[in-house]
Amino acid sequence: MSDPVFSSAADVEPLLSGTLVLMTAAQSPSACEHLPAKIVSNLDRLSAHPTLSGEFRMVLARLRQHWSSRCACGRATSSADAHLRPPVGGRLLH
Repeated sequence: MSDPVFSSAADVEPLLSGTLVLMTAAQSPSACEHLPAKIVSNLDRLSAHPTLSGEFRMVLARLRQHWSSRCACGRATSSADAHLRPPVGGRLLH
């Protein structure tokens, strides 16, 4: 799948809202195993949006790390994101 092409800031809203719905659904005890992988994919696509701030991209990277660790497919986070990870024993506040 290629990276999405966003033509305006409004283009990010459907993907963001859908990702939030998936994150909520993934909390259910009966959630499908593939949801974390789809969430990681959506977070990757959101990170490509040209109008997002560096701070928001950092939030997305941290969320991606969290959801990657829950991914049944074993997809690991990039070592390029290492500086965005919370310290060992630290709390993720978002």
